[in-house]
Amino acid sequence: MIPPPGDDLDLDTLVLQAIRWRVPDRTYKTRDYLHQHSLVTMACACQRPDLLQELLRACPSQGLTEALDQAIWWYSDACVELLLKAGVTPTDSALGTVLKDGRYELLFRLLDHGGNLQARFQGEASLLHLAATHKNIEATLGLIQRGLFVDTLDAGGRTPLMKVCEHGSPETAARGQELMLQLLENRARPNTQDKRGMTALMLAASAAEPEQVQLLCLAGADATLKSHAGLQAWEYALQAGKAENSSLLRPT
Repeated sequence: MIPPPGDDLDLDTLVLQAIRWRVPDRTYKTRDYLHQHSLVTMACACQRPDLLQELLRACPSQGLTEALDQAIWWYSDACVELLLKAGVTPTDSALGTVLKDGRYELLFRLLDHGGNLQARFQGEASLLHLAATHKNIEATLGLIQRGLFVDTLDAGGRTPLMKVCEHGSPETAARGQELMLQLLENRARPNTQDKRGMTALMLAASAAEPEQVQLLCLAGADATLKSHAGLQAWEYALQAGKAENSSLLRPT
């Protein structure tokens, strides 16, 4: 048996002891960690693929899923690769993390290694909803190509197209417009109404730029539809202080 680790033992010492005695990895508490972690997890958190590789070779390990989450969190690509090769299945949380960070290539790699394409997050948002919210065009297209339904709904009945429309700013307008175009070209339906009767056009009218509103109109968005509150898109634009959008949409 290896001696109980104390606060004076560093990670390298712990790993060397585990390898020497070839014991199953277990949890340790050191002065650098408030919670207990396995050695493989600590190796990933410290971005030490060299130690991780020795641990995976030398002794049975537990906590590999947590280790993968840590490797992703700390941007340790080398550790991520080692764990994927060891057969670790990515968690839904890991998928959400890399997507929010804009690391779409890693997202696809995780999906190719058993990640759950149908993962759901807060508010029943799908991976496609997250990609749309963060204006990630590459991830959006890749997820659609992998089979995610372009008009999948979250808990509020909103589609990915709606998520693009409800989060607009002048700084992200060009990317948002390109993402809207890509979704529409993949047959996203512009007139779907959520649980409050809101459409993509209503959301864009109150949050997006005029060019995005015009794009929706050209794609067949119906400006005469009313929400459950009895309001049309131009009225939402007026409430939001979007005078140009309101003028574009107001019935003549």
